[in-house]
Amino acid sequence: MAYVGLCIYAVFPMLCVLLASAIAQASGSRLDEGSAHQCIVFGVDIGGLLYGLFVMGWLSLLTVPTGVLGLIALTIALLIARSRGETNRKLDGLALVSIVLSSMSVFIGPLGAIPGVICGYVAKKRIAKNSTLRGAGVASAGMIVGGLGLAVFVALMALKHR
Repeated sequence: MAYVGLCIYAVFPMLCVLLASAIAQASGSRLDEGSAHQCIVFGVDIGGLLYGLFVMGWLSLLTVPTGVLGLIALTIALLIARSRGETNRKLDGLALVSIVLSSMSVFIGPLGAIPGVICGYVAKKRIAKNSTLRGAGVASAGMIVGGLGLAVFVALMALKHR
């Protein structure tokens, strides 16, 4: 299920572009990134909505790389768990969120790093208390990647304001 969620996350902006393009083409309307154009469907102008959906495609510059990083991290975590014989325990969702958010810190700085570290910390505490959960390694990796992302951000800001 986590694979499906990460794949949807990665391609969602592109799906929005395809949907907006299909609606604009079916209604004979113009669609571009320059501005919203009138598009009347069932007597309602949805040009602004189509424009928003179309421009959302730019988010794929963020979601595709981070989605791929999340898929790689999840695959590595599952392979490690399988090698340890932990396949009957459920992967803690916050551990996965931690590694994905921390990986996003490459693109969005502390907005990904800080929540990634917090989610990793909370996930490790939950995993320690609940023997049916696994993913402490994923949570630790999320905390490490988030910490590194935050350190790089702080270093870059210090160099910028020098």
